[in-house]
Amino acid sequence: WIYDRDQILALREEGLEGERRVVEHLCYFSSESGARNFVTQAEQRGFACEIIRAEPDDPHDLPWMVRATRRDELELGELHVVTMTLLELADKLGGGYEGWALDEED
Repeated sequence: WIYDRDQILALREEGLEGERRVVEHLCYFSSESGARNFVTQAEQRGFACEIIRAEPDDPHDLPWMVRATRRDELELGELHVVTMTLLELADKLGGGYEGWALDEED
């Protein structure tokens, strides 16, 4: 919750709070099957997903990354629900939730 709050406070200073923007979430998994299962369930929730094999020098212990994006309102309560949903889903599938940021292409 603290990370979400800090991000929203920074967006408030930029005048972006309350806007609907594409938000990118990153999750890491120990197996390709865990990543694929996450993608299936995230896509059912309206996310566009991409699986990326981590580079050998990536600092994460989990070699499979999923980039999940969706247009959401930049509001603390809404984004926290989204964050917790993805965190719990990743955890259930043997992965971890890294965090979120605005999609640079939006």
